Amino acid sequence: MDFLKKLLPLSFHSADKDGFIKSLVIYGAAMLATVVIGILLGGIPVINKIVAAANFIVNTYATGGIAVSILVFVKVIKD
Repeated sequence: MDFLKKLLPLSFHSADKDGFIKSLVIYGAAMLATVVIGILLGGIPVINKIVAAANFIVNTYATGGIAVSILVFVKVIKD
């Protein structure tokens, strides 16, 4: 559990409704930003591979953060 708290600290502040909404907004904004950056820089062949790798990493992190936020909010994962 300590590993998850260090990796996803924002998710563990979602025990109440306000913290839950804040964490979803922040993780959602990160995912949206990767989509916008991918669209803007996707046409450049050399940068396309780097942007695709960064998008994958950020989207995986944000998806994990959303999942942990939901589990903390419904009290499956205890603080």
